[in-house]
Amino acid sequence: MNTHTLAQPVCEDDIGELFASIFGQPGADNDLLRTLGLALGPSASGPSGSYDPSHCPVVPLIREKLGGGTANFGALHNYLAHEIGLASELASLFLALFVHHECPEHQIQVADEASLSMADDDPLLGARLTLDLIPLIAWNNDLVSNAMSINTASNPRFADVRHHLVGNFS
Repeated sequence: MNTHTLAQPVCEDDIGELFASIFGQPGADNDLLRTLGLALGPSASGPSGSYDPSHCPVVPLIREKLGGGTANFGALHNYLAHEIGLASELASLFLALFVHHECPEHQIQVADEASLSMADDDPLLGARLTLDLIPLIAWNNDLVSNAMSINTASNPRFADVRHHLVGNFS
Protein backbone atom coordinates (compact mmCIF):
# COMPACT_ATOMS: atom_id res chain seq x y z
CA MET A 1 0.00 0.00 0.00
CA ASN A 2 1.14 3.51 -0.72
CA THR A 3 -0.32 5.32 2.29
CA HIS A 4 2.69 7.67 2.30
CA THR A 5 1.09 9.41 -0.70
CA LEU A 6 -1.95 10.47 1.34
CA ALA A 7 -2.11 14.02 2.69
CA GLN A 8 -3.93 12.89 5.85
CA PRO A 9 -4.65 9.64 7.71
CA VAL A 10 -7.55 7.44 6.60
CA CYS A 11 -10.48 7.75 9.03
CA GLU A 12 -13.36 5.37 9.74
CA ASP A 13 -15.81 7.53 7.78
CA ASP A 14 -13.49 7.48 4.76
CA ILE A 15 -13.96 3.72 4.33
CA GLY A 16 -17.74 3.96 3.89
CA GLU A 17 -17.31 6.85 1.47
CA LEU A 18 -14.64 4.91 -0.45
CA PHE A 19 -17.00 1.92 -0.66
CA ALA A 20 -19.76 4.16 -2.06
CA SER A 21 -17.29 5.70 -4.51
CA ILE A 22 -16.08 2.30 -5.74
CA PHE A 23 -19.61 1.23 -6.60
CA GLY A 24 -20.92 4.60 -7.81
CA GLN A 25 -23.58 4.83 -5.14
CA PRO A 26 -25.64 8.04 -4.90
CA GLY A 27 -23.76 10.94 -3.32
CA ALA A 28 -20.37 9.23 -3.71
CA ASP A 29 -17.26 11.34 -4.09
CA ASN A 30 -15.49 10.02 -7.19
CA ASP A 31 -12.28 11.82 -6.23
CA LEU A 32 -12.04 9.55 -3.20
CA LEU A 33 -11.63 6.50 -5.43
CA ARG A 34 -8.76 8.19 -7.23
CA THR A 35 -6.97 9.29 -4.05
CA LEU A 36 -7.70 6.68 -1.39
CA GLY A 37 -8.30 3.84 -3.83
CA LEU A 38 -4.95 4.25 -5.48
CA ALA A 39 -3.08 4.49 -2.17
CA LEU A 40 -4.90 1.56 -0.51
CA GLY A 41 -4.98 -0.79 -3.47
CA PRO A 42 -8.47 -1.17 -4.97
CA SER A 43 -7.84 1.28 -7.84
CA ALA A 44 -5.85 1.01 -11.01
CA SER A 45 -2.97 3.37 -11.51
CA GLY A 46 -3.42 6.07 -14.10
CA PRO A 47 -5.55 9.18 -14.42
CA SER A 48 -8.92 7.40 -14.23
CA GLY A 49 -8.19 5.69 -10.92
CA SER A 50 -11.00 3.26 -11.73
CA TYR A 51 -11.91 0.36 -9.45
CA ASP A 52 -9.52 -2.53 -10.07
CA PRO A 53 -8.45 -4.59 -7.04
CA SER A 54 -6.52 -7.13 -9.14
CA HIS A 55 -3.17 -5.80 -7.90
CA CYS A 56 -4.27 -5.09 -4.34
CA PRO A 57 -1.69 -6.61 -1.94
CA VAL A 58 -4.39 -7.80 0.49
CA VAL A 59 -6.18 -10.08 -2.02
CA PRO A 60 -3.46 -12.79 -2.05
CA LEU A 61 -3.43 -12.79 1.76
CA ILE A 62 -7.18 -13.46 1.86
CA ARG A 63 -6.91 -16.07 -0.90
CA GLU A 64 -4.13 -17.87 0.97
CA LYS A 65 -6.02 -17.90 4.28
CA LEU A 66 -9.14 -19.26 2.59
CA GLY A 67 -7.18 -21.96 0.81
CA GLY A 68 -10.17 -22.72 -1.41
CA GLY A 69 -12.35 -23.58 1.57
CA THR A 70 -14.49 -21.83 4.16
CA ALA A 71 -13.18 -19.46 6.79
CA ASN A 72 -14.83 -17.93 9.81
CA PHE A 73 -15.36 -14.29 8.82
CA GLY A 74 -14.39 -12.99 12.26
CA ALA A 75 -11.17 -15.01 12.35
CA LEU A 76 -10.18 -13.87 8.85
CA HIS A 77 -11.04 -10.29 9.75
CA ASN A 78 -8.98 -10.63 12.95
CA TYR A 79 -6.02 -11.90 10.92
CA LEU A 80 -6.16 -8.87 8.61
CA ALA A 81 -6.78 -6.36 11.40
CA HIS A 82 -4.53 -7.66 14.16
CA GLU A 83 -1.84 -9.77 12.51
CA ILE A 84 -1.43 -7.80 9.27
CA GLY A 85 -2.23 -4.46 10.92
CA LEU A 86 -5.10 -3.07 8.85
CA ALA A 87 -7.68 -0.86 10.50
CA SER A 88 -10.82 -2.86 11.29
CA GLU A 89 -13.00 -1.07 8.72
CA LEU A 90 -10.30 -1.46 6.08
CA ALA A 91 -10.12 -5.21 6.77
CA SER A 92 -13.91 -5.42 6.28
CA LEU A 93 -13.68 -3.39 3.06
CA PHE A 94 -11.04 -5.70 1.60
CA LEU A 95 -13.09 -8.79 2.49
CA ALA A 96 -16.16 -7.32 0.77
CA LEU A 97 -14.09 -6.32 -2.29
CA PHE A 98 -12.59 -9.81 -2.39
CA VAL A 99 -16.07 -11.34 -2.62
CA HIS A 100 -17.04 -8.86 -5.31
CA HIS A 101 -13.95 -9.44 -7.45
CA GLU A 102 -12.64 -12.96 -6.85
CA CYS A 103 -13.09 -15.86 -9.30
CA PRO A 104 -14.51 -18.35 -8.67
CA GLU A 105 -17.34 -16.46 -7.02
CA HIS A 106 -17.36 -16.22 -3.24
CA GLN A 107 -19.96 -15.26 -0.65
CA ILE A 108 -20.18 -13.87 2.84
CA GLN A 109 -22.74 -15.77 4.87
CA VAL A 110 -24.51 -13.34 7.18
CA ALA A 111 -26.09 -14.09 10.52
CA ASP A 112 -29.86 -14.54 10.70
CA GLU A 113 -30.14 -11.48 12.91
CA ALA A 114 -27.85 -9.38 10.70
CA SER A 115 -28.71 -5.71 10.47
CA LEU A 116 -27.48 -4.86 7.00
CA SER A 117 -29.27 -2.58 4.60
CA MET A 118 -29.18 -1.72 0.96
CA ALA A 119 -27.87 1.63 -0.29
CA ASP A 120 -31.49 2.77 -0.74
CA ASP A 121 -32.13 2.07 3.00
CA ASP A 122 -34.22 -1.06 2.39
CA PRO A 123 -33.18 -3.99 4.59
CA LEU A 124 -31.05 -6.77 3.15
CA LEU A 125 -33.44 -9.69 2.81
CA GLY A 126 -30.94 -12.39 1.88
CA ALA A 127 -28.73 -14.58 4.02
CA ARG A 128 -25.52 -13.98 2.10
CA LEU A 129 -23.59 -11.26 0.31
CA THR A 130 -22.55 -12.21 -3.18
CA LEU A 131 -20.84 -10.48 -6.07
CA ASP A 132 -24.15 -9.02 -7.29
CA LEU A 133 -25.25 -7.68 -3.88
CA ILE A 134 -21.96 -6.18 -2.64
CA PRO A 135 -22.32 -3.03 -4.84
CA LEU A 136 -25.92 -2.55 -3.69
CA ILE A 137 -25.47 -2.63 0.08
CA ALA A 138 -24.93 0.36 2.30
CA TRP A 139 -21.55 0.32 4.00
CA ASN A 140 -21.73 -1.01 7.55
CA ASN A 141 -18.74 -0.32 9.81
CA ASP A 142 -19.81 -3.33 11.85
CA LEU A 143 -19.80 -5.88 9.02
CA VAL A 144 -17.70 -8.25 11.10
CA SER A 145 -20.44 -8.75 13.72
CA ASN A 146 -23.04 -9.40 11.00
CA ALA A 147 -20.99 -11.94 9.01
CA MET A 148 -20.40 -15.58 9.88
CA SER A 149 -18.24 -17.05 7.14
CA ILE A 150 -16.67 -16.47 3.77
CA ASN A 151 -16.38 -19.21 1.17
CA THR A 152 -16.90 -20.17 -2.46
CA ALA A 153 -20.43 -19.25 -3.52
CA SER A 154 -23.02 -21.99 -3.20
CA ASN A 155 -26.35 -22.42 -4.91
CA PRO A 156 -28.83 -19.90 -3.54
CA ARG A 157 -31.49 -20.92 -1.06
CA PHE A 158 -34.92 -19.27 -0.92
CA ALA A 159 -33.68 -16.90 1.81
CA ASP A 160 -30.97 -15.75 -0.58
CA VAL A 161 -33.31 -14.80 -3.43
CA ARG A 162 -36.02 -13.06 -1.41
CA HIS A 163 -34.28 -9.75 -1.98
CA HIS A 164 -34.58 -10.13 -5.74
CA LEU A 165 -38.18 -11.34 -5.62
CA VAL A 166 -39.63 -8.62 -3.38
CA GLY A 167 -38.78 -5.79 -5.74
CA ASN A 168 -40.28 -7.63 -8.71
CA PHE A 169 -43.65 -8.45 -7.16
CA SER A 170 -44.53 -5.47 -5.02
